Amino acid sequence: MRKLLLMTVLLLTAVAASGGEFVSVDGTTHVKNGAEPAQGVKDLEMVEQWRAGGADDEEVFFGVVTQVESDTDGNLYLLDTQLSQVMVFDADGAMTGTLSRPGEGPGEVNIPADMCFMPDGSLGLMQSFPGKVVKVSLDDSPMGNLVPGGGPAAGGFLLMRDINSSGDQLVGCGEMIRPNEAQTGQTRTAFLSAFDADGNKTATFLEKSREWEFASGNFTWDEAVEYFVHYRKWDTGPDGRIYAAPSRDDYEIHVWKPDGTLDRIIEREYERWVRTDEENELVDKAMENLKRQFGGIPVETKVSEFAEAVNSLFVSPDNELWVLTNHGIRDLPEGVMNIYDVFDAEGHYDRQVKIKCDGNGEQDALMFTRDGRVVVVTGFMDAVTALQGGGAAEEGEEEAEPMEVICYSVK
Repeated sequence: MRKLLLMTVLLLTAVAASGGEFVSVDGTTHVKNGAEPAQGVKDLEMVEQWRAGGADDEEVFFGVVTQVESDTDGNLYLLDTQLSQVMVFDADGAMTGTLSRPGEGPGEVNIPADMCFMPDGSLGLMQSFPGKVVKVSLDDSPMGNLVPGGGPAAGGFLLMRDINSSGDQLVGCGEMIRPNEAQTGQTRTAFLSAFDADGNKTATFLEKSREWEFASGNFTWDEAVEYFVHYRKWDTGPDGRIYAAPSRDDYEIHVWKPDGTLDRIIEREYERWVRTDEENELVDKAMENLKRQFGGIPVETKVSEFAEAVNSLFVSPDNELWVLTNHGIRDLPEGVMNIYDVFDAEGHYDRQVKIKCDGNGEQDALMFTRDGRVVVVTGFMDAVTALQGGGAAEEGEEEAEPMEVICYSVK
């Protein structure tokens, strides 16, 4: 009995030290973490390697940089959504060329919103609408297109949001849009799914359908109902697992195996961020921009007093989960751009990490590369808002500074 009691104490101690408790709920493993990380708060010092663009650069001009990829030679590939091209920089920060261009021809793409290296080694550029992935080689040769799920051939319109590769699969997040039977509205099905090299769906991790009915004249766009995991709220891990934050208000990360089987749910005690008056003003502007996109159809909007629990997430090459909350971008100490919650491969809340570099967590974007570097894109939020049609400078406001890209290594 004493030996059994000792083993129980040791087991409980190990669970407490690891920062999470395993609980089975209806056959699903939940990793329940407290509010505090097991290893406390750590600083991650950045060392600037190079920068490009901005007001003082007479050679490089960026439209809106929305994604970054790296290769084994240290090159960085910067996706410019506004210019519809990829700008390539070597390890020293010299621009060496561009890939793709605007258009409908082979290897051309219009307003690509995401990119990733494909299983066949090509670089895939994701066009949002009509949704497709345009593939180019690293010497800018066309390598064909891929339409996840078939697009119009499947009886609907495909809107793509994000892509990433996982092993021999492409994982995509988007929406299939179909007119309803009465032709008075739409059925919109959001998905996070895996696809093979021909665009055939091989697994579904998340799916959510909504009905948009316009005939009644009182259509309501509800922030909570419309929430999905697009725009960096999911990622693929090096072991092929898929991570996503399907709940808007709860701190929950669902983890799936590559075949679509739910592996576990990682949870953390979390105090929701109440939007400030300034943030509510920005939300109101975004809703007005949204209404304009409905082309005259009367639209009411319903928004929450709280920001989303998870702002974005990233899975590192060593299988750690890095989660950025809305607390992690606001009211930060001087010299800290973001604060991430970091979980180990099992889902234990290991530590918080302060990213120490130049940047404003609310206005600029921080992107991790797969080779361990950090890229900061300045003026990101204003640039994306302007690209979506809602960012024209109001009278009396100063014009935004040209976008700058800063590449850091970890000290």
